[in-house]
Amino acid sequence: MFRAVCISLVFCFFHVRSQFIDFEEDPRPPCPCGNNDSSINTRVTGGHNAGEGRFPYASCLIDATWRAEELRDTIPFCGATLITDSHVLTAAHCVKNRYSDLIVVDIGDYDFLDPEGGHLRKARSLVEFPLYRDHSFHSDIAIIEFERPVVWRSGVKAAWLPSPELELIPGTIVSVYGWGRLRYEWLPLSVTDGGHPKVLQSVELPVVDNEECQKSFVTHIEPKMLCAGGEKGHDSCIVTIHFIFLIH
Repeated sequence: MFRAVCISLVFCFFHVRSQFIDFEEDPRPPCPCGNNDSSINTRVTGGHNAGEGRFPYASCLIDATWRAEELRDTIPFCGATLITDSHVLTAAHCVKNRYSDLIVVDIGDYDFLDPEGGHLRKARSLVEFPLYRDHSFHSDIAIIEFERPVVWRSGVKAAWLPSPELELIPGTIVSVYGWGRLRYEWLPLSVTDGGHPKVLQSVELPVVDNEECQKSFVTHIEPKMLCAGGEKGHDSCIVTIHFIFLIH
């Protein structure tokens, strides 16, 4: 039986589209975006070093209760994606029961142990999607606004959000990236024991038909969710650090 990854983040996001100003009427200048054609928590197993600069919108969330000088020695508790110069998109289950003033956002990073890499920002506010259901991961979306906008440069760009009309057929290749676990173990893991990477990891996976995917999951796979996977030993896991996927 194949190992599959259930991804519910991006498509649920478009349920709230009608509450926002239309793109054509938005007076703000567009954000510089990363290239979605460049050659997603959680655990990224069977993957590889993503390559510095490949995902300029990759971000992660750090627990701010650690002392400032120890931040670079901590493991991110979730991933996020930069969508404006002041906001990141993440999963609602990542920030459930957390306070915004206890979250630090590490933006556009690659090696999160490198003190010169990334941009650390304190979270100012967070909003969970009102229809989020933690038992089913329905509408598993949250947006975090952070203090001090980032300055656009080559290493930091906003992600392109897909069209709400986008449909992915089975077999479409997507990339999963993150700083999650590298091994299938439930024991606490760290960078020093090789259980967690210090640099961003990525793995390429094919989209899987939802009906086929449902055979590998006890929880209900909703129509707006997306499954990807299939090759044993190559996947990510939704129990540790939130992952992000990129459509090629």
